[in-house]
Amino acid sequence: MSRFGYPPRKLRMKKRRMRDTSCLAAMIGVLLAAAGCSQTDKTMKWSDEAAPPSGFSFSNGMPPSSQGPSPAWYAARYNRARGIGEAVKQNRRSLWDNNTGTFVYDVGGVLYAQYHPWEHYLRIRTDNKEESNTICQWSEDGKLTITADNGPAPADAEGTCKQLLDHLANEIAPSGILSHNSP
Repeated sequence: MSRFGYPPRKLRMKKRRMRDTSCLAAMIGVLLAAAGCSQTDKTMKWSDEAAPPSGFSFSNGMPPSSQGPSPAWYAARYNRARGIGEAVKQNRRSLWDNNTGTFVYDVGGVLYAQYHPWEHYLRIRTDNKEESNTICQWSEDGKLTITADNGPAPADAEGTCKQLLDHLANEIAPSGILSHNSP
């Protein structure tokens, strides 16, 4: 005992630590017991099953994945061009162009495709070295804009754009996940 009737300081601190530790252990025990009870609670029915329910029942209508939805999901929900653009983004042969902020996919001598992941536009152009190139751009809402790099766009440019889109879809997803529904 000290001269004022209190135990020495070290002993007081040791008792306080033991009291705090025992309170913490008791609180952890209570929390674990509460968590154990909630697992048997029938209000959380799907946690007792082997897998969560199928479908998009998690938070925002998108599948539970760290990579996000598949390109086919984008094609079905928005439009085919956006689905193909998302496939370009996920393709291992695509390159990131830091100057334009786009993913680039090049099929030498045939087509050159760019997909902007934030503005969601897909731009495909023919890859003719000596002739005028047709440039097809699908906006976020699926609207097609056709231009040419030298002069006016050719008369059959819309058919050319659909062929380029089909060719890119076959290059990116040869298994046919992206259907040929609407451009």
